[in-house]
Formats: sequence, C-alpha cells, structure tokens
Amino acid sequence: MGRFILLVEDDLDLGANLQEALQSEGYQVEWIRDGKQGLKVAQNGQHDLVVLDLMLPRCDGFEILDALRKNSQKPVFMISAQGAITTRLRGLEGRADDYLVKPFHLNEFLLRVRNIIWRSRPVPTTQFSDSVSIGQAVFDLSKMTVFLPHLNATEVLSPKETGLLKMLLGREGHVVTRDEILDTVWGVGVDPSPRTIDNFVLRLRKWIEPNPKSPQHLISHRGAGYRLHIPGQKGVGNEF
Repeated sequence: MGRFILLVEDDLDLGANLQEALQSEGYQVEWIRDGKQGLKVAQNGQHDLVVLDLMLPRCDGFEILDALRKNSQKPVFMISAQGAITTRLRGLEGRADDYLVKPFHLNEFLLRVRNIIWRSRPVPTTQFSDSVSIGQAVFDLSKMTVFLPHLNATEVLSPKETGLLKMLLGREGHVVTRDEILDTVWGVGVDPSPRTIDNFVLRLRKWIEPNPKSPQHLISHRGAGYRLHIPGQKGVGNEF
C-alpha cells in the first residue's frame, strides 16, 4: 500500500493534476479544498505528508502549519504562488519541510514529495541514545521532542530538525559541511535558499544555548559548516 498524502488545495485544475500525478506514482491521496476542513483532517488523519497551499478559504496555510506544529511532527510541503523571500522564509521558519513556488514542473514537485517522505522515514539510531542532553535542552529523538527544563516546556521537532540533529550527533566533534547537510537532510537535487540551513541551526541554538549569540555547543566554522560539541567528549574552539 502506498504512502498516504493529504492534499489541501482549492484550485480545482491544479488540485486535480496534482492528485492524478501523485496517484500515478503509487500514493494514496485525500484531497481537501477548504482550509478549515483541511486543518481538521490533517490533525486527525494518519497521513505521511501534507501538501499545503498557502491561500485557502476560511483558514490559510500558515494558520494550518502553526496549528499542526503545536503537537505534530507530520511532514508539511507548502506550495504557493506567493514567492517573496519573506513569505518563503515564514513557511520554513514555521517548520514547513519544503516550500515550492507556483507555477512549478510536476516532475520537480514529485521529486520533492519523494525526498520529504524518504527523509521522514523511521531510521534506527545506533551512535547515540534516543534521549540526549545538549546545553540547556533535553532531546527525545524517538518522540521527536525537546524538553526545556528552564522553561518547563516541551516542543515538537520537525522531521528536518530531527534529521539535522541526528546528523550532527552522529558526527559529534567533527565539522559537517553545508553540502553534506543539504544532501542528507534535504535530499540530493533539492536547492533551498542559502539561509535555509542557517535558520534551522538558529532554531536549534535557541533551544540548546544559554546565549545563542555566543554558542558553545553548535559551532559555526566559516566557509566550512557546523560542528556539534558536547562537553566531556571533544575539545571546542569557536571559528566565526
């Protein structure tokens, strides 16, 4: 049985084309044309991916994304005619897994769908425990959550945040290049904006670092990439 995709799109022609294309690739597709109904179905359904338009009747895509991210790590792929950088960044900062501007080629859309689903598959972790403390944060990788003791708060990690953290943990003490991160976490052939990785790193730092502007655990190496340092394992030396 194919993966189950929720398509929330009010454009009848585009929605029909996307549904047909996804079904031709073996996916099961549930198509909703209304934002409010789409949110309800997304919150209660067992979908492997939500393909989410931005401009929807009764409830827009950002409202749906924000509501989902309060208690769900379900992958979300946003599509929209709104291509301004501020709008795209709003989606990615809201922890959408990808953002594609209309009009787009169906082959690119299908490739991005495949990559998101591939990245969100369950992957056994052998190099580190499911529960790991870094700085002021305690991550539960099996549940995809982060507990912040100083705030007595728990937040949900998106699949990309989890994938990035797992990659950094697996290479703890070593520099991980931006290209390696893009290929492993985003997928080969995907070319997000240059600031995309930076935004995800900044979010991890906000959880981990007591002072994100002077990081001691998630270190930037200018022109190279990022290195995760967990005290007691390997030395740390900032390079900015």
